[in-house]
Amino acid sequence: MECSSRAGNDCFDGWEHCIWQAQTCLKLGQNILTAVSSNNLEKSDESDISTYGKNFLTIEFKWPSEHKIEGKEYDFQISLIFTNSRHRDNMDLGKSVIAVVFAEIGDANTEVQKYVNHLPNIKAYKTPFDVYLFNATLTLSMLFPSNKSFFHYKGSGTIPPCLEPVDVRVYKHPITVSQAQIEKFKELKYANGNLMLTSRRELQDLRGRDVKYVEF
Repeated sequence: MECSSRAGNDCFDGWEHCIWQAQTCLKLGQNILTAVSSNNLEKSDESDISTYGKNFLTIEFKWPSEHKIEGKEYDFQISLIFTNSRHRDNMDLGKSVIAVVFAEIGDANTEVQKYVNHLPNIKAYKTPFDVYLFNATLTLSMLFPSNKSFFHYKGSGTIPPCLEPVDVRVYKHPITVSQAQIEKFKELKYANGNLMLTSRRELQDLRGRDVKYVEF
């Protein structure tokens, strides 16, 4: 799925206008549930910076949150990964932006529910056959807060090998999901049969990274 970008390499605001319609692969591996578009991305010229963050690639669901703001932990976190189109053969190196959105207990989220509906079909990933495919139309604006202010730092993904650098944008204001929706995620099971009561990497030190705040 290609999302429009209207502000070049420094800031792009096409996300809220993007509707993702593709076959989706839900994969439960390690301690993370990911939803991956099965669409192939088109390659582009290496010098074409207009591809920065142009393609929506993956959603990662975490509970509770992996990030904190002023020590505050949230009930749920949605990480949306946008990638350069030029790195189709190595998606890890092609990652451009990880958009981190917090969620707190409140009203159910209609877009999250599209995944919750399929959670009973998910089993722990052991072989390439242990994935669940379904067709989805996702409106990304429903996964972002109305206030788009965010914290930004140069970091990495949180799934080993945690390659970097990646632009990480942590949105200050949370959206809501219902307690019932979170409980459905907690019913997922590891390969050993234990319930996945949490799904996150523990909080990491900033290691001198510069964090900037962008207010809208």
